[in-house]
Amino acid sequence: EQQHPECTDYTVLNDRRRSIHHGNGTYEGAKRAKCDTSRTRWSSYKSADWVGAGWYRMMGPAGSRIPETPPGRRQCGTHATGWMKGSHPAVVGRTIEEVTFCFDDKGFGHYTDCQWRTQGKVTHCGDYYVYYLENTPHCDLRYCATNHF
Repeated sequence: EQQHPECTDYTVLNDRRRSIHHGNGTYEGAKRAKCDTSRTRWSSYKSADWVGAGWYRMMGPAGSRIPETPPGRRQCGTHATGWMKGSHPAVVGRTIEEVTFCFDDKGFGHYTDCQWRTQGKVTHCGDYYVYYLENTPHCDLRYCATNHF
């Protein structure tokens, strides 16, 4: 059932601060607010477990999957929180090729819960999901994790 190479060849994102229940956002101190990008200009803010665009698996203590609903801003150790717009594939082995990941900054001026976005993929690997994630457009945006849909 693990015919997809991404089901075994991925990077783990498990920083507990990625949890939707972790509320230390930007104003806890600029150095603490992280982003998922490899762009050199934001290297001092890069999440320690981020290695650039590629396949990732969410694991504890962060959570087991990316949420399907907006987590709210200033969670997950960042300012604008990353979530998946749409549903995870229900069938084992299925990949959704075009997934939109949104970054929630609703409540900051006229910003929305999908103020920024990236395109990616998600594969159902049996007991877990893996995601093809792109670098975030800027800081402070980060992909979040949860244990619930």
